[in-house]
Amino acid sequence: MLFAKRIAGRTGRRASPEWFVYLALFFITVLPRVAYIIVLRPAFDGTQWDIAETLLQSGVLGLDGLKTTSYEPAYPLFLSLARLVSLDNIRIIQTLQAAIDSIGAVYLSRLAKHLSGRERTAVFSAMLYALYPLLIRHAVIASSFSCFPRS
Repeated sequence: MLFAKRIAGRTGRRASPEWFVYLALFFITVLPRVAYIIVLRPAFDGTQWDIAETLLQSGVLGLDGLKTTSYEPAYPLFLSLARLVSLDNIRIIQTLQAAIDSIGAVYLSRLAKHLSGRERTAVFSAMLYALYPLLIRHAVIASSFSCFPRS
């Protein structure tokens, strides 16, 4: 027993149960989004996708090779990077967006716990975020409110 305590002391401190809750909330949030991608295969096109296409083909942040300032650059840049990493696989890009969106449940629970001081409120708010149908849909479509909301 003493040997185990010495080893535990050297390898680091004991993992906090709070991290297990965050991990569980992340997976509870990502599962419906991935299921939505697999079962319904939502379309993934639109202006943001076209801007990312132009950025990859001609190096211009715009449409059809023409520069534009009508759209914020963050999401098309993200899509361009995701397309390079995933070799243009739309399902991988949607899954990546679902994972990024699922991190929001963790931060929402942290915020709710900080504001209310109650773990139950934090978990309840994160579960609402995880299972709200419109948020599931918006997490996997190519629009500016998917990953980077407009300010």
